[in-house]
Amino acid sequence: MKTRTTLLRAGLMAALMCGCESPRFCTPHTQNLKPADIEGDWIGYDQDCLFFYRLTLAARGSGLCVMLFVGGTSDVHHIKTWEFTDSGLALELAPAKGAAEPIVMKVLSVDQREMSVLVRGVDRSWKHQALLHKEADVLKLTEIAERVAREAGW
Repeated sequence: MKTRTTLLRAGLMAALMCGCESPRFCTPHTQNLKPADIEGDWIGYDQDCLFFYRLTLAARGSGLCVMLFVGGTSDVHHIKTWEFTDSGLALELAPAKGAAEPIVMKVLSVDQREMSVLVRGVDRSWKHQALLHKEADVLKLTEIAERVAREAGW
């Protein structure tokens, strides 16, 4: 039963985050948002599902970005500041550990449940587009899906 639950959880997360595309993908939607609307943890994959991101936006305008790569390596970046500007949500990141490559993360769009970002390496020429979701929403939906599966006899 635990294996089925784990598979269900993994399937739901992949369906929610991997390869999803939003019609708002390149349109900034920050006009009616307040900082409290987007504070918290955001999770998701890049478009190829090779990079997993967990972005934490703290109430004081700082945070953390954890990047997990296929193969088990990781990078961690401090979010020095995040704030709403005339052009959208701006993030300033700095490597948290010596080996992490400096990155630039541009928020392409954001609302209360979904954030589209473009992540670019500063030292090397690479970029990845990722779609992030509020972690609390994903966990809540996972719990509901597990309950529905149990009720269906799974």
